[in-house]
This record gives sequence, structure tokens and C-alpha cells, in this order.
Amino acid sequence: MRPSIKIALAFLVLFLVFFAYVTIKGLNAVGVAARSAKAHHDMAMATMMRDACLNYMVEYNRLPPDADNQKLTTALLGDNSRHIAFLSLRKNQLNADGEVVDRWGTPLRITFKGASGIQVSSAGPDRVFNTPDDIVSSSPETGADHP
Repeated sequence: MRPSIKIALAFLVLFLVFFAYVTIKGLNAVGVAARSAKAHHDMAMATMMRDACLNYMVEYNRLPPDADNQKLTTALLGDNSRHIAFLSLRKNQLNADGEVVDRWGTPLRITFKGASGIQVSSAGPDRVFNTPDDIVSSSPETGADHP
């Protein structure tokens, strides 16, 4: 085989290896971006519920009367003395019991801390609370948000 053909084949092989590397790297970046977008969506759901509670507090000078997910959701959807809807939800964000759920179908856990602290937690993909994949949104009075 002539040296010029060997050199051309060597460049072709190098190009194919480089192309494969760039393609795999790009696909990995897409996967990371997709996971990041999902985590952002999950945090947004918990934050939306937290903010609705804070808006209730602004209107009534107190937190809603109950942190139970079902009772709280009912109050935030407009079953309150002034019939104000502090929350707007799609059907897939509620379960059959009227509780706000995360994208895995697990009801959010809402905890009131003191007079104005609110913490909303999603169990995350494993659907078990108090594990590393939990998603938590807290009002400033209870601590920083963290996915």
C-alpha cells in the first residue's frame, strides 16, 4: 500500500475517533441538561406551593390553618373566607385525594415552622422521604432551598 493511502487512512481513523468522542460528549451534555431541567421543574413545584402559603399569610396575617396537604390545597385553591385562589394547578398535579403531588405521584410534605416558616418537600424519584434525592423548598425563616 502506498504511503499516501496509509496517511489518508490514518487521518480518516483519527477523524472518526474524534467524531465519536465529540458525539458522545454532546449526548452526555444533553442528558445533564435534561436532568437539570427536571430538577428545576421539581423545585418549582415545591416552591409554588411554598409561595402560595406565603401569599395566604400576606392576605390573612397568618399561615393557613392546616399544613395537611389535602386541607391546605383546598384552602389555597379558594376554599377560604375570602374565596381567594392562591394556587392554580393542572389535574396531573393532584391525586385522587386532592393532594398536590410531585411528578412521581407522591404527595408533597408541607411543614409549618413557627409563625411564618414553611418547608415543602418532595420525596424525589425514590418516593421515600428523608433520603438524599429529596427536593426541599423552604421560606427564609426555615433555611435555604436545596434540591
